[in-house]
Amino acid sequence: LHSSLEWLTNLQHNKQGQDNESPFNFTICGSIFLPTSKLIAQQKFRPWKGVYLCDDFLSGDLHVAKDIVVNMLKLYEEHGAEILIEAPGVRNEKDMELVKMLLKERDLVMSRDNKVGEDDDVFMMKKTRKEKSNK
Repeated sequence: LHSSLEWLTNLQHNKQGQDNESPFNFTICGSIFLPTSKLIAQQKFRPWKGVYLCDDFLSGDLHVAKDIVVNMLKLYEEHGAEILIEAPGVRNEKDMELVKMLLKERDLVMSRDNKVGEDDDVFMMKKTRKEKSNK
């Protein structure tokens, strides 16, 4: 998924010609299934033709399925992809609350990842300063 999103993003932003416009005008979309017990059971025993879900997603552990979806949402956000929620989709308030929770979790993971990156940058700056002072 990551490499395909990278390829599409690069294609989308590939500047060609004098007007600096990309010759490709498209929106990247990424789809998710809501990780519910009902959907997982249905896809495990009667999967839709052409749909592949990994064994971890189909294990029945909702926490694992949720983490997979959150990671997908993170990748989609990083590549500017619009999100499509696959059928059966959002049919009631409970489903909408699940969508909100998944998006909040994605934002939390992204902010944590950014914080780790900032901490790594600070560490490297301190390490570089220390190395220079030892010379």
